[in-house]
Amino acid sequence: AADGEQALDFFASVPVDLVVLDYSMPGINGEEVARKIKADRPELPIVLVSGMGIETETVSCIDSVFTKGEGPAARLEKIAQLLRPILQT
Repeated sequence: AADGEQALDFFASVPVDLVVLDYSMPGINGEEVARKIKADRPELPIVLVSGMGIETETVSCIDSVFTKGEGPAARLEKIAQLLRPILQT
């Protein structure tokens, strides 16, 4: 999605198991999009991507943070950890 509104529209129309959002998005930022998604589906894992080093504890509506410098292996491991409970059901 090109911006926060498009992300919310996409989320409303397509079933997803995990959401990855950039913190800095045009219009509604990633944190606000995450809050709206969690209000609808609190069990859905949400990952926020940021170059600013946001802590998961600071943004209570997300489940993990990717820093922009993290490599693919670290990101895939975090995604696997978040999806493990979903895949086990």
